Amino acid sequence: MWRKTEIWLTALFAALLAYTLLRGTVSDSNDWLLPGAAVTAIAVFALRNAPISRFRRLWPLLVLPACIAIQLLPWPVHSVAVSLTVLQLARVVVYLVCFAAIREIAASHPESEWKLLAIPLTYGCLEAVFGIAQHAMRGEDNYAIGTFGEHSHFAGFMELLLPLSIVYALRYRQLLALAPPMILFAALLHSFSRAGLVASALAMLAMVLIRTRKFKMAAAAAAVLIVAGLLLAPSGLGERFQRISTYRGFRSDAHLARWQDTLKLIAARPLFGSGAGTYPVAFAPYNTSTEPRYAHHADNDYLQLLAEIGIAGTLATLALLAYALRRCVQNSRWNLAALGCAGSMIALLAHSVFEFQMYIPANVITLAWIAGVGCGVRMSPDSRR
Repeated sequence: MWRKTEIWLTALFAALLAYTLLRGTVSDSNDWLLPGAAVTAIAVFALRNAPISRFRRLWPLLVLPACIAIQLLPWPVHSVAVSLTVLQLARVVVYLVCFAAIREIAASHPESEWKLLAIPLTYGCLEAVFGIAQHAMRGEDNYAIGTFGEHSHFAGFMELLLPLSIVYALRYRQLLALAPPMILFAALLHSFSRAGLVASALAMLAMVLIRTRKFKMAAAAAAVLIVAGLLLAPSGLGERFQRISTYRGFRSDAHLARWQDTLKLIAARPLFGSGAGTYPVAFAPYNTSTEPRYAHHADNDYLQLLAEIGIAGTLATLALLAYALRRCVQNSRWNLAALGCAGSMIALLAHSVFEFQMYIPANVITLAWIAGVGCGVRMSPDSRR
């Protein structure tokens, strides 16, 4: 039975996620940080009496904030914009506490995973319906964006929840359970995000491969998703894929010139970076683009991480993500929800090669929530289904 503290914590983080979807879907927005800090403080206080044994393996959570905190020192790795680094540190702390809190709740209650995942899945379906309606009313030249600022970030939210919706349908095997994956997939198509569709296909391939260890079956599942996308694609999506069929089109749409300029920034401060959250400031002297106003992000999360927090911070981030993904994969051997969580992580990590998904608050909180559930699920006598 859930304790009142756990119910309140779940409700608070659900409210925070809803708030970021409504107000914090722009990467540079900070208006969600104040309620985020309040929820984080409450969560830390509520978790103070949790069993220490459950937190012993969470030491990777401390490494990343430490790498960012070092950048606030006056020497030798001082951030080029301390205020931006402080804000980014606050964001990271909120994300990590969300992960730890959801993981603790999932670990405390076997078979509670679908109750926890129902919240982001519900938000995803509502966003999907809103996005599809937008596209239908505005016409094919206006992509589905939901409450997000850009269609690619809307697609990132959809691809996070699509793997979960698929395993949800497999778990319950009811006609009504087919609705969430169909709605989310339709919204992904109407977002016109090429990277989102490819990332979802890779996630599908990985999920089947993890579950069956049969590459042919995994490739077939990914092919089915791609074929379904081609058959159901709204008018204009095919032209977007044709545009990147040549190197010139791919170079333009992938912002390869910005990647090259970002590599120069990385080379200037390779070990600790210019400071978390400082990319727009630090990149300005290296930007050779004729449209500098579009250089607030590298359009590649991994390059931007290297530029901002250097090799040390990037390794800490990747270690944390690898830890969470590994735990989800391990748990997926006997738990379908964990399999969906692993697929969600893989999808967003793949999409991050061509976007800045890790700088969108709603998407990162959703990622932390899903990873927390996937890492926290525990085996019970009737868990093997």
